[in-house]
This record gives sequence, C-alpha cells and structure tokens, in this order.
Amino acid sequence: MLNKLLDAGPDGFAGGMSTEKYTAIAQVSRATAYRELTDLAALGVLVKSGQGRGTRYALSGALEGVSG
Repeated sequence: MLNKLLDAGPDGFAGGMSTEKYTAIAQVSRATAYRELTDLAALGVLVKSGQGRGTRYALSGALEGVSG
C-alpha cells in the first residue's frame, strides 16, 4: 500500500488517503485499514489531518523524492 502512495506522489489520492479508500484498495477490513494508517502516522511515514470521518492521511514531507 505504501508503494501505491509513493507512486501517486504528493498530489495523488485526491482529498488524501482515507480509511475507506484504503479498505477498497488494499482489500482489508476497516479495522485493519485504520490500524495500519495510524501505525504509519505514528512512525512519521504519513501525516494525519482531520478527525472522525474527515480524517485523511498524506505522505510525510520526509519521503519527498522517494519512489515506490
């Protein structure tokens, strides 16, 4: 999944990556999607914005220039 985010680049996934988008792309449960996204945010790979249904994740600036 991280490779898909890297391939899409900073402008990919219009509106940011959400739990719903993650479940559709990765074919995982909502709970797994939430867990994986929050883990990646805790590691500093993703940046979290918003809350509740409006929560979105974007690649961290530390990953600019990295290709998937």
